[in-house]
Amino acid sequence: MNNSIGKTVEVAAAVLQRADGSFLLAQRPEGKIWAGYWEFPGGKLEAGETAREALVRELCEELGIEVTTAYPWITRLFTYPHATVRLSFFRVTEWRGELYPHEGQQFSWQIPPQPPFFQSGRVSEIGADFSVGASQYALLQSGGEKRSRLKKPALIPQTPLLKSG
Repeated sequence: MNNSIGKTVEVAAAVLQRADGSFLLAQRPEGKIWAGYWEFPGGKLEAGETAREALVRELCEELGIEVTTAYPWITRLFTYPHATVRLSFFRVTEWRGELYPHEGQQFSWQIPPQPPFFQSGRVSEIGADFSVGASQYALLQSGGEKRSRLKKPALIPQTPLLKSG
């Protein structure tokens, strides 16, 4: 089924970053499309929600954390065989609480390759200059921002932060 001419699905995605530069990936749980694939945490916007509101809600529901600092980063539109998806990425640098796999997923903190391909750049989509650095490099090296297809299950080191059950 091709949904490329239908309604666009709006999605908020988080690039959770720790002070050491590592970022969080979550493995999609069994029973969901692309089960076993690694992705940036997040989810679909509900009616009347902004992308930031959806991000805060989804991270609370999926990870059990309260976002305290999040910056808009990049937005990309992708056409998959089943849907057209607009991904709004946020850099999340501060949160309260401990990560917990509420959906039975595994987590893995990843460190981008060093040195990054480029150190900084302009991201006109959000109307501000800021250092892009290693996180965007890792995102680009992973095959783009295609959330559900970030990495095949076997390509992410099996070093989860938490295991469910």
